[in-house]
Amino acid sequence: MIERRADGVRLPVSAALICYDLSPRQPQRVLFSGLVDPSDFDREWLSGPMAYDYKERWVGLDYMALRAARERGEMTPVRDLQRLVQKHMHSATYLVGHSLSGDLKVLRLHGPELEARVVDTQALYPLPAGVGHARLKALVEDMLPAEAWRHFQAVGAAHPPDQDANAALELVTRELELLLEQPQRRIGMWSNSDGSGGNRGGCSKRPITANDSRAIRTLLVAESDVGRLIGKKGSKIEQLRADSGAQLELLSQAESHTRGGSTDDTKRVLRIEAPDWATLDRACALIHASVLVPPVVAGMEHLTQTPADDVAAVVQGSARYEEDRVSTSVRSCGPSRAKTL
Repeated sequence: MIERRADGVRLPVSAALICYDLSPRQPQRVLFSGLVDPSDFDREWLSGPMAYDYKERWVGLDYMALRAARERGEMTPVRDLQRLVQKHMHSATYLVGHSLSGDLKVLRLHGPELEARVVDTQALYPLPAGVGHARLKALVEDMLPAEAWRHFQAVGAAHPPDQDANAALELVTRELELLLEQPQRRIGMWSNSDGSGGNRGGCSKRPITANDSRAIRTLLVAESDVGRLIGKKGSKIEQLRADSGAQLELLSQAESHTRGGSTDDTKRVLRIEAPDWATLDRACALIHASVLVPPVVAGMEHLTQTPADDVAAVVQGSARYEEDRVSTSVRSCGPSRAKTL
């Protein structure tokens, strides 16, 4: 993608759309892979480097190359790409990608029906609160076979968008296979391609604080319930720590959501860390019973409850996928943003 210098608006110039059918009868198909003409969004996008950052390092083409490609008719109008996505979306289709909220925003694709059918590997494999978001390159290094993915996103080199799309698709299909093989597996657990725990062998650049040897979860607590959670002089939260065996930390940052244009519902983030998943579940159950706050980041089954601007992953009932369900992966070429939208 390129960026308009005046206001930072990003425009797509390269994209890939890959269709993967979970039925073994259907081969993987590349629906689109190539250059995109964003003139439908901004007719001045070729006015020059003074007005636009053409991000040659990421796109792989400079301003003159993009201009020449458009003059030769080698670019597909972005509206055609939008229609292609719409054509292949149906009740059994999921959009798969990494940091998809940024891609969908750049392509001007939005709406609750679309957002409810997104599987985002950035949300599927979350890092602990305050650590940031997992990079696609780190996920690939940790979880996919090293020999096949050795040159993925080589440092300093541009890469085609279908490479990112394939990587995200491979991660999600791998997760589905592991869930089918291991019914007790937690959705989104970091693990190496050989089945061992992620980062335990030091093979990944993923932050060590994200090591999945401990179970971590975050809940949102309404400001009105904070006093009930803490108790008089901290007695309640200390009791919850003792009863559950988990570490509970009420973070200072808060999230505000405006509902109906008038009500401002402020929430605090409660971080729960436990030595194992059984202890974590027990702590969440105790908190739920005491404060009546449902988990918000308890797993992929809850991620669709996040605000529309923070597109999340949906892989509900993955073990019950029917034979003909389709996964579609879409990716716009460009650097990942540090935070989704």
